[in-house]
Formats: sequence, C-alpha cells, structure tokens
Amino acid sequence: MPKHVDHTERRQQVAGAVLRLVARHGVSSVTLNDVAAESSWSRGVLTHFFGTKDQLLEAALRHGMWEASEGLRRAAEAPDSREALRLVLQEALPVDDRRVAFLRVYVAYLAQAMHTEHLREYFAFNHRVWRQQLRTTIERGQRAGEIAAHLDPEAAAEALAAMTEGLRMRALVDGELTPADQLAVLDDWIAAVTTPRYPRSLEQIRTSPPSATRRRSTRVERGSR
Repeated sequence: MPKHVDHTERRQQVAGAVLRLVARHGVSSVTLNDVAAESSWSRGVLTHFFGTKDQLLEAALRHGMWEASEGLRRAAEAPDSREALRLVLQEALPVDDRRVAFLRVYVAYLAQAMHTEHLREYFAFNHRVWRQQLRTTIERGQRAGEIAAHLDPEAAAEALAAMTEGLRMRALVDGELTPADQLAVLDDWIAAVTTPRYPRSLEQIRTSPPSATRRRSTRVERGSR
C-alpha cells in the first residue's frame, strides 16, 4: 500500500524549519536548499507545496501566526488577569528563539503589507484579534477586582499594544535589550496603564491638554528658533 502523507503536517514541518533558519541566519540568507536540508524534504517537494521562496516565507509567517494565536489562547487562560495580560503582551516580544524567528519573518512581511492588499488585510485582522484579546483580559480583571474599574478597556488595550509594538521593534534591532530587559519594561507599562491616574477613555486621551513637561518642551523649542 502507498504510504499515507499528511500534507498539513508536512507543511508545518517545513514552516518550522524556515523559522529555525531565520532565527539563525535572518530572512534574506534563507535559501530553498537550506530549507530542504533543515526539513529533510527535497527541494522538489518544497517547490511542489510552496512554489517560490517568497511563498515559502509567507507560509512560515502564517504558521508562526498560528503558533502565536495558540500562545495567546493559553496566556489568556492564566488565573490572575494581570499575569494573563503580561503573557498576552509577551507573545508579541522576541524573548526566545521561537518568537525571534517568527517576528523576523513578521517584520519582513509587515513592510510588504504596505503595498500588498491581501497581506495588509491579514495583518490588520490579526492585530484586531490581539487588541481584542487585550481588551477582554482587562475586562476580566476589572470584574475580578484585579484591575482598576475606572479604566476604559479599549484605551488601555490600545496603549499597551502600541507600546509593546515599539518595544518589539527596538528589541529586534538592539541586541543589548535582553529578554529580561523587555519583560522589566513590560511590567512597568502594565503597572502604569492599570493605575487610577491613567486616562479613562480614548476620548479623554484625545481631548486632554498636553502635560506640563510637554508644554515646557514646546516653549523651549519655540524659544530656540
């Protein structure tokens, strides 16, 4: 009898091989021959299932996104909502080899998404899912009395998402920003955003006057012109 081939499993194996290679060598250095050697599948099999190198990298991106979504689901199940919030945000940071590899592919395709509609829609959808998970986690914490009840969950989720995305880009470029450094910054942000002094809503953020520090900075800038 012919041997049964699980095509889904084969695709996952190849995508995992791509991510491992990206973690070691970067996106631009990966070749089909490298992937064939890493995955133990022939180049012919790779071109049959994926076509070009770009299509192979996009498949690795989608596999990594699936793994990240599974990580988000597990993170959100943490009993303490503040810890769940930390774990959900941590999924977006390059704090281990798996996430470094995935996020390198992610960032490479993020640049392409500005000019490719189906990628732009894909990133936008996944980002909405991530922000919604943050909002849901904050709301759970408010119901449990673990996160300040006055917070607007949407405003807090938007702020944490934006700050984490900035930290992610810096960590990918700045080799001196260790995983421990990233998590320390993340903890500070969570503490700051979930305190009573944080704005109540997105509308309050938009309409609130600039801080005294910002006003002083603006005056200095004008005075120096």
